[in-house]
Amino acid sequence: MSARPPSGAVTGAAVAPLLRLAAGDLRAEVSAQWGGSIAAFFTLQDGQERIDWLRPAPAGNEAVRLMASFPMVPFCNRLREGRGDYGPRPVALGPEHDGSIHRRHGLAWRLPWQVEAQSDSAVRLGLHHAAGEWPYAFACQQDIALDARHGLTLVLSVTNHDTVPMPLGMGHHCFLPDAAGARMALDTDAMWETDAEVLPTALARPSWLPDLAAGIGVAGLRVDNTFTGWRGTARVTWPGRGVGLAMAASQPLDMVTLFTPPGQDFFCIEPVSNVADWMHLRQRGLPHTGGELLAPGATRSATLRLTPLLDMAPATPPVHRRGQPAG
Repeated sequence: MSARPPSGAVTGAAVAPLLRLAAGDLRAEVSAQWGGSIAAFFTLQDGQERIDWLRPAPAGNEAVRLMASFPMVPFCNRLREGRGDYGPRPVALGPEHDGSIHRRHGLAWRLPWQVEAQSDSAVRLGLHHAAGEWPYAFACQQDIALDARHGLTLVLSVTNHDTVPMPLGMGHHCFLPDAAGARMALDTDAMWETDAEVLPTALARPSWLPDLAAGIGVAGLRVDNTFTGWRGTARVTWPGRGVGLAMAASQPLDMVTLFTPPGQDFFCIEPVSNVADWMHLRQRGLPHTGGELLAPGATRSATLRLTPLLDMAPATPPVHRRGQPAG
């Protein structure tokens, strides 16, 4: 039996140079080989001072979990014991590379993507997955583009290439820097409480949700939970540095997972279309699980925009929840 790659490693990937994008003072570094992930997104102000909007990957990094952001397809967060029967074919995935029996974040982040097109400020990546351990054939496409005014835009599309409907969840796992100095504001309806294995148990409305909507310090928050009824916008500020970041997502990314690990100087805001273990929850008839069955030949697309706020603009850029972010 062959040895499994280390946690966060990409199956079949070899070390490859990063794809470097630029627009005005904005810069992004993309790794096609390592899960179609973002390695860095930053402003090079006046050509000198660097402001990182996402936690940058370490130099020479070969683990996707240390990237700045990676796509999650065909499900987000944990899948209980790697199994699910919601759909025409049973899903039975092996354990995680770290030994956990609950598979995490889908498949796309562990697979090498192909570069389909590239310019100075944009790149298109593609991924084709044949039915196997995940028993459905599908394809993914990412259009990653920098704009000096609007920031970084990620358009993630998934097409079902199988002959039967495919269970689908999708999203982005974004890591943000400087948790100690950050505040975040986002508006949601409820939070999925979790058990000791970080699997959802019941919907609740914590008393501090209004504070989260108004803006709350990240350092004082301890969560690893998915929130429902997300309005599709979030605003992160670093008051000590006088900068911020606006996030705007289109449907079906109407949930958001927040992760604030103790003892770490990063935190995660993850726009997603499904809660962890959504297939089991849906089978139990529970509401607000997200996820869907994507018809054969159908495509689902979602847009995420990250806009730097160097001037601490008072409003989050709007987003059309039924289509593309407003230009």
